[in-house]
Amino acid sequence: MELEHWTDLSKWQGDVPGQSLRAMKTAGITGICVGSWHGLDANPYVKRVLKRARNEDLDTATYFVFNRRPGKETVERAFEACGAEWEHCLFHAPDVEIRGITEQILRDGLKATEDASGWPIIYTGNWFWNWWKLDLGHAPDFHDWPSWIAVYNGRPDLAVTPAWGLGPIRIHQYKGSTQAYGTTVDFNVASKAWMDIGRQRIIRPIPALPTPAPSPPEEDTTMGKILDAFTKAGREVEAEIAKAKALPIPIKGDTGATGPAGKDATGGATPQRTYTVKSGDSLSAIANKYSGVTWQQIYAANKSVIGSDPDLIQPGMVLVIP
Repeated sequence: MELEHWTDLSKWQGDVPGQSLRAMKTAGITGICVGSWHGLDANPYVKRVLKRARNEDLDTATYFVFNRRPGKETVERAFEACGAEWEHCLFHAPDVEIRGITEQILRDGLKATEDASGWPIIYTGNWFWNWWKLDLGHAPDFHDWPSWIAVYNGRPDLAVTPAWGLGPIRIHQYKGSTQAYGTTVDFNVASKAWMDIGRQRIIRPIPALPTPAPSPPEEDTTMGKILDAFTKAGREVEAEIAKAKALPIPIKGDTGATGPAGKDATGGATPQRTYTVKSGDSLSAIANKYSGVTWQQIYAANKSVIGSDPDLIQPGMVLVIP
């Protein structure tokens, strides 16, 4: 599995300068996750640090600490602290490591994160999750959500088994507070395939071509040719966008099968069949939904999306059905 390196830091690191962020980029760090809400108050530097990181060509994300406060309120305060930078973040991580939180608080917070167009991943440690299980008297079940797990074993890999009730690990915080790059950071590795899905979520549409300014009457013919050229270029851009949308890119969408078999309602050619992965799916289960299709065929058609392990599919992936 291809990995990428991330750092994370909190308000205690202050207004991290561009020099530190450039040093991270030079060292091969892909992105930085900055705490936006720390349970009692906001990080007053989060907007500037996130924007400065993007200016240094680092990907960005944010985490926010949950406690007894209602989950929706915590998300609202994190959203307010981030401002316009929220929408540029690849992921948005509810931080679960303070006793007193309830399952409903976390569920409300996850929903509020999605309602704010965020992409949630649960940050916690196996130690806390097991402690929380004892407090609740039962194991909390959040299998449907990806997890970012702190296990300080010094190994930059994803070979960490999540505590029962946590979803598949996508980020591993393998080293805690460390003096580096002129500040203090935690070190993480992440699944590049999962991060690429996040990058696809925030791709902006191609801007429309500018309309030429009105021309003097004597130049009508020349300007008409220029306008025709702009129109042609615009159509070519629109055609490229349409082609891109038809590619099997793993974007989050409604679960279930799409792309009916056979001809469409107008009698045209058979459209490309796709299936959006939902929780609990496997390639075998998906193949059983389509006559004459094997899971090996589905995997072969979607290997660039799924990766090297056919068992590592996740809700939201859009698969082509051959």
